[in-house]
Amino acid sequence: FFGDVRMVPDDDKESNFAMVRDSLFKTNQEETSSSFHVHAIDTSAEPAKAAAEYEATIRKYFAATEGLAEGQVPSFDLIMLGFGPDGHTASLFPHTQAPLERSKLVTDCMPTPNIKPLVHRVTVTYPLIVSARHVMVLARGAEKKWVLEGVVHQIPS
Repeated sequence: FFGDVRMVPDDDKESNFAMVRDSLFKTNQEETSSSFHVHAIDTSAEPAKAAAEYEATIRKYFAATEGLAEGQVPSFDLIMLGFGPDGHTASLFPHTQAPLERSKLVTDCMPTPNIKPLVHRVTVTYPLIVSARHVMVLARGAEKKWVLEGVVHQIPS
């Protein structure tokens, strides 16, 4: 499952799916995703429809594998997230409605103009992230140091 995607074609240089596919699911230039259980977001669909369909996919998966009842929030064993230089994670951008969403597991959003690329996104929401058993945050780049330091200093000792 993906935490968020940019709503661009899968072969676009800005595609999250392409980045994951090329770095994790290809060996010797052969596609291997068919041997994995990869649940991709349909980036060819209208963003709100893609978000609703992805939420349905997540719910169906957890209903089948863990007996999740309708209306319950599923709990992933692990969610891996990165964060942007402005501090956003997934596509929960400050000054948008996405971080405030509490009734959906997946939503669509348009980032603020300072975010590049400026394209629609589909993202998991806060309720799904905090229900995970474990959340791992990956960060790369000196421009993100201030965000990580702020989070670490807020963790109770």
